[in-house]
Amino acid sequence: MGLKNLIKGQLLSSISYRSSDPQELAAVYDRDGRRIMYESVLTVMPGQAAILVNEGQMTDIFMPGRYELTTNNMDIIFVNTNEIIDIPWGTSEQVTVKDEVFGLVNVGANGKYSLSITDPKLFAENLMGVKNRYTVADLKSFVTPQIAMYFKEIVTEKQMDFFDMQ
Repeated sequence: MGLKNLIKGQLLSSISYRSSDPQELAAVYDRDGRRIMYESVLTVMPGQAAILVNEGQMTDIFMPGRYELTTNNMDIIFVNTNEIIDIPWGTSEQVTVKDEVFGLVNVGANGKYSLSITDPKLFAENLMGVKNRYTVADLKSFVTPQIAMYFKEIVTEKQMDFFDMQ
């Protein structure tokens, strides 16, 4: 292998990312130890955003398209901006409420929600943090307790009978 091929193998001139996991919300691009070259081509696919990170600071956000980078060796976070539907949730504990007809009743709740990331930078800063990969399962571990807390507050504060809750 010549010196030219050795150096070329250490540099990235074309950058794109497509996850095989539909539940993946964001991932740091794995460069395999290679450096991003000045004037590398970044391709952001439909349903994605790409965030350039330089020395821990998010510097640029790219929406779908093809871009020539005018920088060297930054990290790149690819964010899934597609809508993800039918994410199940449920309360882990039931709440006991007093009902005029049935007496004490244990109630819980469950359902499904959908989401899409509309602000990739805010998502990466506030939820992803220093993780290399963030999935729907990671988000559920954050969101489900929040929903359960609001459910408990509503059920205990509002004086509703069992039929009104349904």
